[in-house]
Amino acid sequence: MNRDNPYRNKAPSQDHWMAHYDKILVEKILMGQKDLPTTILRFPAVVGPNEYRRFQRWLKPMLRGDAELLV
Repeated sequence: MNRDNPYRNKAPSQDHWMAHYDKILVEKILMGQKDLPTTILRFPAVVGPNEYRRFQRWLKPMLRGDAELLV
């Protein structure tokens, strides 16, 4: 299994999103930036358009610009 793209071998075709999954690669690049403090948050499910019910507790402080996020 490719650790940078864990879904590539499971993709039903080369056009499928699983073949081009790049979240981990982007996270690695961001975490390597010395002048850009980065925190990676992984929600337990995918947030889609207008899907805020489960995550309002965390999204509201972020959208308000709170300095801290209490988990």
